[in-house]
Amino acid sequence: MTIQLSTIGYGGSTVEDLLTTLTVAGIETVVDIREIPISRKRGFSKNALRDQLRSAGIAYEHFRSLGSPRELRHALRETKDYHRFFDGVAQHLRRDEPQTDLATVIALAETRSTCLLCYCPDLTRCHRRKLLEAIERHAELSVDHLVSGEPLLTASPPRSP
Repeated sequence: MTIQLSTIGYGGSTVEDLLTTLTVAGIETVVDIREIPISRKRGFSKNALRDQLRSAGIAYEHFRSLGSPRELRHALRETKDYHRFFDGVAQHLRRDEPQTDLATVIALAETRSTCLLCYCPDLTRCHRRKLLEAIERHAELSVDHLVSGEPLLTASPPRSP
């Protein structure tokens, strides 16, 4: 069975644009994959975002273990070495807790229109792509990469270099 999964990065967006994009795409559940779901952008911290989504009829789940670990994010800022960053994320996702949470996300996506949410709007530079690769090891996957405030785009997950 092929599961349908969407992804979105909210950077450069407003909460209103995000909600519109998710609603138009028919998203029923947002899975927040930020390690620390706090944002300087108004409305994007965990509780505020959850409340906004709920008011739009969209469920919210947060899986801390599916976020890119802090030490990898900090190293990336210093080195700009995306190969090292993505290798580290892939290693992290092989741990027990992320594997358990990946199984939960797959189960959600089998029954509800589900979207992975992170900050980074550029999927090629976001840990979402490693998450998609990890999910593909367990399930056949069809992915829509949503862009907040843009028409719906459908694409296959990009492969890591």
